[in-house]
Amino acid sequence: MATGTSSHSARDRLLEAASEEVAAALGPGQVSLRAIARRAGLSHNAAEHHFQDRAGLLTALAVQGFDQLEGDLRAALAAAARTGAHPLAALGGAYLTFGLTEPNTLELMFRADLVRPQDPDLEQAQQRAFSVLEETAAKATGNVSRRPRRRPAKNRLGLRPRPRRPCPLRSTSPYHGATRSTPDRTDR
Repeated sequence: MATGTSSHSARDRLLEAASEEVAAALGPGQVSLRAIARRAGLSHNAAEHHFQDRAGLLTALAVQGFDQLEGDLRAALAAAARTGAHPLAALGGAYLTFGLTEPNTLELMFRADLVRPQDPDLEQAQQRAFSVLEETAAKATGNVSRRPRRRPAKNRLGLRPRPRRPCPLRSTSPYHGATRSTPDRTDR
């Protein structure tokens, strides 16, 4: 029976091997659980034990990707505060750098067909990363309140418009697109 330490070590080795395999592949959809286990020096049964299947392992890898992105975004904000750079420009640069250095991980993070989109850990990691973008966009636009100060009037259909909130994906979409269209990147 595996001890907690060796079990944790095997899980970490599988995640590291998955990261290497995804980086080396033509895209995150091209990796197999067996290839990842082989790269980690473990049996595919060990991979199934820790993650159940490929989607489970790729979901854990996507969680790591969002955690890394959040850390990069927060570091960029801290650097912008020290240097006086514009926070949104700093976030855009960090997002672009992440996407160019980890293109397959970035792709995996947004591939609902490869991961378990409703996984609580994945949802929380996404929310943490996106909250950095959302909070910064809200501050930059002066929209620091999540609720309108007064209720807007109903439109001609009798519906109240939803309050406008900064969309973190809208603010990073040019950077996300740039990571997908670099000359050294082939269609996947």
